[in-house]
Amino acid sequence: NATTPIHPEVKKKIPEWLELYANPSATHSAGRQAREALENARNLILKHLDLEVYKLAFTSTGTEANFLALNFLFQDEPDPGMQVLLSSIEHPSIHQMKSMLMEHGYTVKLIPVDKRGILDLDFLEKECNEDTVLVSVMLANNETGVIQPLKDVREITDRYGVYLHCDAIQAPGKMKSIFKEIDADSFSFSSHKVYGMKGVSGLAYRSKPVPVFKGGDQEKGIRPGTENLLSILSFELALSEILGKEKEYLALQLKNRDL
Repeated sequence: NATTPIHPEVKKKIPEWLELYANPSATHSAGRQAREALENARNLILKHLDLEVYKLAFTSTGTEANFLALNFLFQDEPDPGMQVLLSSIEHPSIHQMKSMLMEHGYTVKLIPVDKRGILDLDFLEKECNEDTVLVSVMLANNETGVIQPLKDVREITDRYGVYLHCDAIQAPGKMKSIFKEIDADSFSFSSHKVYGMKGVSGLAYRSKPVPVFKGGDQEKGIRPGTENLLSILSFELALSEILGKEKEYLALQLKNRDL
């Protein structure tokens, strides 16, 4: 949330990181140094998350990362009957795309949840079929903290070859890491949710996303614009600190839940 503090280890490193002042796209020595730091952070973030077989595109916010994941749906006019299934309790950055998707020609259905806030897997099983092009389910809800059965969701979507996007922004450091087991086609993450600096998020993906806008070759053309290097470095370090003390942080989460 907006009051999330910066991790103390991140604060210690800021003076050192400020020396990496150059644009990572620049070809001079300072630029190359910045590029090396950027790519090292990218690789380490994927390693921390146990998603080394994925690629990672940095964005400015989780909202942008979520939109980037779904943007391929708008590139071509869908065939009649093509549908998208969104959980009914997705973050607004996905939930508010319903009207856009319907205007574009998709049938959009919301997957209901029970009184505990758990996804209705029977509904998903019934509605998912060969005409389903995407299912999007948040792993840990940003309001209630409810954790969804994403591994069961993946089993269902796998039967029909359906693209699965997982908004995992609230998950790292608050639950046991299961991203590799979920095996979604894409995951969104955000720095400030793990006590890194605001202003950077990321989309872990397997198939190259369709960029939201054009304007440069940064992030392999997926997300043009000069990278926010300082926040990216803070993202990696904070994530490393959080996951390096996973048992301690999980115990704290359980304690806070019982308050």
